[in-house]
Amino acid sequence: ESAYRSASIYSRTMRNWLPSEGSADLDLLSSLPTLRARCRDAYRNYPLAHAAINRLVQHAIGTGLTPQFKINGKALGYEEEFVSDLERRLEDKFNNWASNCDFDRDQDFGGLQSLALTSMLLSGDVFVNTTISQKDVFLLQVIEADQVANPSFAPDTKKQRGGIELDDQFYPVAYWMLDGHPGDFFANWTWQRIPIDGEITQQRRIFQLKYKNRPGEHRG
Repeated sequence: ESAYRSASIYSRTMRNWLPSEGSADLDLLSSLPTLRARCRDAYRNYPLAHAAINRLVQHAIGTGLTPQFKINGKALGYEEEFVSDLERRLEDKFNNWASNCDFDRDQDFGGLQSLALTSMLLSGDVFVNTTISQKDVFLLQVIEADQVANPSFAPDTKKQRGGIELDDQFYPVAYWMLDGHPGDFFANWTWQRIPIDGEITQQRRIFQLKYKNRPGEHRG
């Protein structure tokens, strides 16, 4: 009754398989809490799941990605000795920052990269906020997926999808973030709106790292 066997509604193997034709967000968002909980439980309790993620992270990140400065001194009119010294000083400055860039003060830059990739694999996506410390140090804050949610856990709407606020063109403009993890013992049920672009710089200040499987999918 169909040009494709996989579209049959009468065969014994297919007649009870009648999935919905929802949008990417409609199919995903309602299932996310269960998907995350099962993935994290498997990572905690099943050695194969734990090893699969750890191996991927180790091969992709290793000890962490670091820059190696190569300045075209000839094009800039610099002498070779000056260029070598400048490259070394830039790398020293980066390494010093990389050792003290974690908002939570317990990881270096390589550790944050591993943490972000592991969290993305377990939760579908992860958020990285950029902020400035009281000592004017540029810091990175890794935020677990659960903390980005609609205010008061309200149902998704046309312009509010899984904690992501959309403008009239459905372009993401802000994330709504809980002050703490919703599953914590002392969860603080207050939200703050964080614009994706900084007010002064007009550059992206918070990043969402995710695997996107379908067009229009706003969460990983």
